[in-house]
Amino acid sequence: MGGSDSILHQVENKHNVKASFRKSKHLLEARGEADKVSAALDDVKCFLNGGDGVAVCKFKVDDKAKGGVIGRGGSNIAKLEDEFKGIRIHVPKDNNTISIRGPEDLVEKCRIRLITTIATARVVENIDIDLSQHEKLSKSDIIKKISRLTNTQMTLNETSIRVRGMNDDVRYAKANIEEHLTGVYHGYIHLEASQFNRVKSAVTKDPSHFQRIHVSTGADVIHESDAIHIFGKRSNVIEAKASVIADFLSFMLPRQLQTVKMHRTLLKSMGDPGRLAQIATKTGASISLDRDINSVLIRSDDANVCDKAVGLVNSMMVECHKLIVVMKFDSSDSWLMSVIVGKGGSSIKQLEKETECSFDIVKDERTVVISADSEKFVQAGQKALDNMILQARKECIFIYLPESALPAFIGRGGAGIKKLSADNDVQVDRMKARPSTICIKGTASRVTNARNAVLSWVKAWEARHIGITIDLTEQQIPSILGKGGETVRSIGKETGCNIDVDRLQLTLTVKYGKDANRDKAIEKIEAIIDGEVTKGAEPTVDKAELIEEPAEIAIDKPEGTAETDSSSSYAPEDPSEEMVDPSEDIADLDGVEVGGDDEEVTEAAEGAADEVKSKEEETGIATEEAESAETAEVNATGDESDKSADHPVSLVPVTEKCDDDKEESKPEIYGTDEGRQLYQWLLTGHVGDAIADIVYPDSDSESSNDSDDECSDDEDPVVIKKNEKGEEVHYYESESGFSVRLPSE
Repeated sequence: MGGSDSILHQVENKHNVKASFRKSKHLLEARGEADKVSAALDDVKCFLNGGDGVAVCKFKVDDKAKGGVIGRGGSNIAKLEDEFKGIRIHVPKDNNTISIRGPEDLVEKCRIRLITTIATARVVENIDIDLSQHEKLSKSDIIKKISRLTNTQMTLNETSIRVRGMNDDVRYAKANIEEHLTGVYHGYIHLEASQFNRVKSAVTKDPSHFQRIHVSTGADVIHESDAIHIFGKRSNVIEAKASVIADFLSFMLPRQLQTVKMHRTLLKSMGDPGRLAQIATKTGASISLDRDINSVLIRSDDANVCDKAVGLVNSMMVECHKLIVVMKFDSSDSWLMSVIVGKGGSSIKQLEKETECSFDIVKDERTVVISADSEKFVQAGQKALDNMILQARKECIFIYLPESALPAFIGRGGAGIKKLSADNDVQVDRMKARPSTICIKGTASRVTNARNAVLSWVKAWEARHIGITIDLTEQQIPSILGKGGETVRSIGKETGCNIDVDRLQLTLTVKYGKDANRDKAIEKIEAIIDGEVTKGAEPTVDKAELIEEPAEIAIDKPEGTAETDSSSSYAPEDPSEEMVDPSEDIADLDGVEVGGDDEEVTEAAEGAADEVKSKEEETGIATEEAESAETAEVNATGDESDKSADHPVSLVPVTEKCDDDKEESKPEIYGTDEGRQLYQWLLTGHVGDAIADIVYPDSDSESSNDSDDECSDDEDPVVIKKNEKGEEVHYYESESGFSVRLPSE
């Protein structure tokens, strides 16, 4: 407040008073006439707080930016005060708050100039390192990666790393370097002075606010200076930062701290400090880019100011979308990233020089972001990149080889690959990550020739070893195989090919031999298939008609035999005539409901089969003996000669009549009521009326069909035998010899 051009000197001359400022007491004294002293004090208050055409603007700057604002010996402040006559700029030594006082219009212009200067000012920061860290950094390219990521210039020295760039970029670069050296990542959320004081007061009274975030994310959260400091593992820090903003600050500072999220591909264009500074000067809000959460942070004590800034940032993002092109590559094309960058970044630098565009590589997302100041330049950059990729695909190709073909292709000592490389003047490499894939590099024409040579070799190898496969049906397989496989063997022997028939997959494969011989084998097999199709298309006789025909044949029974039921035996004239397996009749009961689900049916059938097997093992009765017993039961005369094999059991249907001339409906085909109900009982456990007396011999149930009783044999089909323990066991024996153990009473 001192100096010849200070406010004190001005009021002394203007109001004819004596004014002085006591620094120890922070006290201003004015002496003179009362009215003049009062007027002088009013001018001083207006200068300090604004009013009556005078404006006062205060804002904080970062420590590193403070020096840039002041300049060497205060040169930068002097230039601003000279340019904007009537304003005063004050930067105290003990804090980073800049104060601008003067006419309202000049203060606003000066403020805009200062904010832009601070935002675009390049700062320098040194990071101290030891010899071991220097050795670690010198052996890696981490410095180059971070430098390109953060748009900073980094120099590695033996004892330090010098980082130069924009303030936010330098801060981000420093955090990445420290993480690489120590494993700890540091993140910050900067606040306005009044905002920070409120947060500090709340956390001091209740530390659980930050403790809960620490427990849930694993990152440490503290407050220091004018910011919230978060440190730990990078992923934890990012999670904690998002939680602090969304859960804590949104409650403490409603609408006074807002974020505008974006995709990381927009970070570079949206992080332009000059454009963000313009929005800050228009709205009066503080604006910064936060790369950790891919957002622009907007803060102000006035919520309406923040809302206005958010709208302008969103408009800026729409414009940035027009000035960028994002090209994303599949994982199979990740090799193109190194091609685009080139050795030492030579390729991408050449692209940027030719197109006046910026090309940013996001390797972990396999993405290239093209940005420029106009849409025309962006389109030119995209076209140049497309041409580079097209040429790269012609000069570098990948071919997958069958794994079983690799030894033959590579050859002894790599002779096969060496020959391919020499014949076509290309470089052939086997991929480490994918051993079955080879990479061919060279000029476009030579790579094409090598590719054709490899594909021809693979085709020939597959024809010899994998073969030609055709699909079959179950009906075609017997004709192709022939009796004992004679047909397919003769075709293989004639053509010199190996022919495999897979009954499970219903396929036939012809392999080995020459191409012409394989084609010949396929032709012969297709001829057999065509013949089978033609044969299958001929008219066929209805099976039902063939079954019904024998029913009309009249059968004369041998003398001395008595009348029997509908399951009587019949001996055909030709003993060699093929006989029908009785089990087929049992299994083919169309229209019979057995009840229960599939599992119950299966279990019941298996249980019945086990009981039959057990019975046969206990009694030792063979199938032939059972048939003989059946014949003996049929013959009423008891003649021993009628039991012989001269009268085998036949299932050819006959027509039998009872005394009342009532005809049964082909029981040999459809089965008797007893047979059907017995089968249903075996499967479901349900006892029908027809077999109730058999299953429960002591019950009072009576047959509902008297004619059936009249037609049945007098002999009791229930047999009682003793088991190994001497216990009586009841069995039901059918005329065919089928035995079923009955439940005990």
